[in-house]
Amino acid sequence: MAWTLAIADYPADAIPVFQKAVEIDSSAWLAYEGLARAYADMKMYKEAIPVMEEACRAVTGIWDLSQQFYADIAQWKRRLGDNAGALEAAKVAYLGSSFSPPTVFSYLDCLGANGQHDEVLSILQSLSRETDGGYKKSLLLMTWPYLDWDPFDLLEGVFQAIRKEKLGFLIEDVKAALENVLGSANDWKKRWFCWKTARIVYEYEEAPNLEFVVQNYEMSLDLFGKMFNNTEEEIRDKRHITNFLAMQYYDSAVAAFKSGISPDGYVKKLRDLATSTTTSSGTDAQETFDFYGPGYPSVLWGRWRQIFEQAKKVKWRKCFRPRVLEELNMLDDENPENDTAGTPPGSAN
Repeated sequence: MAWTLAIADYPADAIPVFQKAVEIDSSAWLAYEGLARAYADMKMYKEAIPVMEEACRAVTGIWDLSQQFYADIAQWKRRLGDNAGALEAAKVAYLGSSFSPPTVFSYLDCLGANGQHDEVLSILQSLSRETDGGYKKSLLLMTWPYLDWDPFDLLEGVFQAIRKEKLGFLIEDVKAALENVLGSANDWKKRWFCWKTARIVYEYEEAPNLEFVVQNYEMSLDLFGKMFNNTEEEIRDKRHITNFLAMQYYDSAVAAFKSGISPDGYVKKLRDLATSTTTSSGTDAQETFDFYGPGYPSVLWGRWRQIFEQAKKVKWRKCFRPRVLEELNMLDDENPENDTAGTPPGSAN
């Protein structure tokens, strides 16, 4: 009954039933586990931890299960800010079951939180080596998207702490994980994994393949268009993706223009990012009006129209917020070392 309530998302109702089960049989590890998870579901981690420790003591003959319990304890201690205690619990889980993805990832997460990036790298290297059967242990890394665990914060710390030349194997493993995700039917995971993998490649690979990076950012943005809940996190992620693509399109268009190559493909993509709404009152192109968003793509599109298309001011000024336009007007193009020369009289110090 208690598990039924817990699975149905009624942890508060499940707790007294689990407590009654523990009173009836103090060796019932399943009741301890359920009680601990019910507490955790209610974010009562201080109550959950000692109960799950009782579950670890009560489990007999199921070694891997007790290690999973320790991995859970580690994550709950992390949420309470006890990084040292979390690492201790995660290490117990890892030493007992070093090939189980949840225990491996929990240990890596706790190592990263304690700044032990060299140890993280060592474990990741061991996971990347081929086994006797010819299968790569990096298959464990490919399970990242299917666990309730985000590896990218950990990877960012590793990449920032370790020299680039040591990280080639890890980038290849992340790419392999991406291939695994793209072969799935889970568009939510694809959307998330595409741009984060591309970001890792762009920022930390010694010679990143920009085509690979842009394609994955574009794929992620396309998936955002199909599924978007307007949460704060989604808004932030979509803004990052859009701004990155706008920068790439603008730079590519400028490079093509200066090389005498048609920049039309990049220009169209930049315009599409900048345009929030297009209205048309007829078939004539002159009767079509674009309304631009307030963000970075609009600024770059305005600069493109101003500098390279040499469009009339009435055409490009609507791409800028009034404040941005005011700051641009305050620059002194004749003397870039003295921008205050372009400020209104009396405003310069």
